[in-house]
Amino acid sequence: MKKTFSLAIFIFLLSSAGLFAQDTLKILSWNLLGYKASPHPREQYYRKVIKAVNPDIIVVNEIDGQSTVTGFLNNCANYYTPNLYTAGNYINGFDTDNAIYYKSSKVQFVLNYPIATPQGRDISLFVVRDIQQNVQFNIFGCHLKAGNTSADALRRVGEVNALRGVTNSQTAGTYNIIVGDFNIYASTDSAYKILTTVQSGNQGHFVDPVNLPGNWNANFSYRAYHSQSTRTRQLTDSGSTGGMDDRFDLVLFSKAIGDGNGAVTYIPNSYKPYGNDGNHFNDSINKRPNTAVPDSIADALCYASDHLPTVSQFRFYNGVGINLIENIIPEKFDLKQNYPNPFNPETKIKFDVSAQGNVRLSVFNSLGQKITELVNQNLSPGTYEASWNAKDFSSGVYIYRLETENFTSTKQMILIK
Repeated sequence: MKKTFSLAIFIFLLSSAGLFAQDTLKILSWNLLGYKASPHPREQYYRKVIKAVNPDIIVVNEIDGQSTVTGFLNNCANYYTPNLYTAGNYINGFDTDNAIYYKSSKVQFVLNYPIATPQGRDISLFVVRDIQQNVQFNIFGCHLKAGNTSADALRRVGEVNALRGVTNSQTAGTYNIIVGDFNIYASTDSAYKILTTVQSGNQGHFVDPVNLPGNWNANFSYRAYHSQSTRTRQLTDSGSTGGMDDRFDLVLFSKAIGDGNGAVTYIPNSYKPYGNDGNHFNDSINKRPNTAVPDSIADALCYASDHLPTVSQFRFYNGVGINLIENIIPEKFDLKQNYPNPFNPETKIKFDVSAQGNVRLSVFNSLGQKITELVNQNLSPGTYEASWNAKDFSSGVYIYRLETENFTSTKQMILIK
C-alpha cells in the first residue's frame, strides 16, 4: 500500500519536477619547472598541493620522459590515495612536454594529439570525456615561448597560429579548454589577440573568463591574477625570482563554453591562480600571512615551482533528465525495466524512491565498465523517470544499476542500431 504525501513534501516535489543530473570537473594546470627526473626533491611539495586542491584533471608543463610522467603519477598524484589518478597517453616531443592525469572514476581519456608548431614545441590536444554526462571535450595543454624580446613574441605568434589552424577548422559548438603557461605579458600582445579575436567563418577563438585590458606585468591592479614568480630569491632549482608580478598562466575556453547554454559551461569566478590572495604583489607567495591557503601549502607553492597552478571548474550537462512522474510515496525502492527495449537510440528508465537520500543510476557496458551516470543526486520519495540517449554507443547489451545507501538493483537492456 502506498502512502500519501504531506502537503509540504507534495509542494517540494512539484517544484523538483524535471530535475537534471549535472557533473562538475575541477582542472588544475601547473608548470612544474623543469621536472625531468623522478624521484625528485620537489615531489614532496607537488603532492601537498594536489591533495589540497583535489582536482579531477591535472595538466602539467615542463615534464620530460615517460619515466618522469610515471614518477609524478606515483610519487605525487597518487601518493596519498593510490590509484586515484591515471596518466593519459604521453608523447615525448621536442623541447618541453605536457602531460595529463585524471580521475578515471569521473573522466575517460580518449587521445593525445600533438599540434606541431613552427619552432618545434608541441601544443598537446587532450581529448577527454566526462563519464557521468557522456560529454566529450578538448583540453589543450600549452607552454608558449618565454621571454620579452620581439623574437620571443614572434615565436609565440607562430605557436598560437598553429593552434588556431586546428580550432578554426572545428565544427561550431566544439568544447575547447586551453590551459598552461602562455608567457604573455598583456592583453595587447599579438599572441593573446590571435587567441581571442573573433574571425569570420569560424568559432576557433577563445574566451578569457576575466576582463583585464592592458599590461598585466608588474601591474598592481591585477595582482590577484598574477601566477609568477612565487619567490623573491634564487633557489637551487634556478626558477625565476622577483615575486608575484606576471599573469603567465591562463585558462581560456571556446565560444561554445562561454555562451553558457551548452553541455559544457564555465562556473563563474572559479578560475584563479591557486594560493594568490592578492596580498603578495612583488613578494614571495609564502610570506606570512597568506589568507588564501594554510602556511604549509604556501610554502609548498613557493618551493615546488616559480609558477602558481591555476584552478578552474566546469559544469557538464548533456540533456539527460529525470522527471518526477508520480507524487505518492512508494513502499520500497524499485528499478523498472527500461522501455522501449530493445531501443535505438533512446530509452527511458523508471525507478521508485521510498526514502530521501542520494540515488545513483549508472550504465555499464558488457565488460562491466561504467560508461555514463544518469543520476547521482539527493532525491525525495517518489517515482522518477530517467532517459538515456545512446547515439554515441554501439549495438550490444548494456547493464544499468540503481544504488542507494541500502538498496542495489541491476537490469539489462539491448541497443540495436
